[in-house]
Amino acid sequence: MADRTSPTSCNNTWKRVPPTESRCRCSERRGDMKGKPCNPSCPHCSPLTGREGWKCVGFSDADARLQLKTVFGVYAIQVASRGMCIESILRNATMVLDIHFGHAWPLVKEEAGKYLKRLESMANHPGCTIVYIGRSGTKQPRDLFTRVREFANGLHIGWPALWALVCHGWELRFCWRECVDPARSECELMREFRTSHGRSPEKPPLNKNWPPNCSRNDLS
Repeated sequence: MADRTSPTSCNNTWKRVPPTESRCRCSERRGDMKGKPCNPSCPHCSPLTGREGWKCVGFSDADARLQLKTVFGVYAIQVASRGMCIESILRNATMVLDIHFGHAWPLVKEEAGKYLKRLESMANHPGCTIVYIGRSGTKQPRDLFTRVREFANGLHIGWPALWALVCHGWELRFCWRECVDPARSECELMREFRTSHGRSPEKPPLNKNWPPNCSRNDLS
């Protein structure tokens, strides 16, 4: 039987690797957390979702999403516990895409591959725990419950990267804060993320662009 903790454990299927078997495997030189706690706490990320009004639920809590129905606001996807190192995840996931979609559906390989590549910045900034910042709409059906479902059913552009992390032992959580103007709150949170990290990284790894009409500087 193949070693489930080896870098080839997800070559053919994205079978979830038990977290206790796969965490902290790579060297610190390559940006992993070997020898450090696997439950991360970034001094820059954690305060952003630890303030009054914020709530967090784990992706593994199947019923937690129900409390997000008819709730509108800003959210962040945050790492609760690390698994296999990013370099191994990228290698495995890229191989999966090539095997299953390389010839049968090249467009899937191309589009999913783009977002998998964005995980590279997590290796460059291994201490950061916020991987994505987003928002809901202001009325049904664009509540936070819908946003969570989009990540689960593949309708959100960030799903390939999140699925790859989870199947390699990473544990994620969904943090949110209710607000009356989600667009403004999203912009404020993105700007705070950039400022608190000293402008590097400029934004979470799975945020391809800044929100529309959102300045990187202070809001007017």
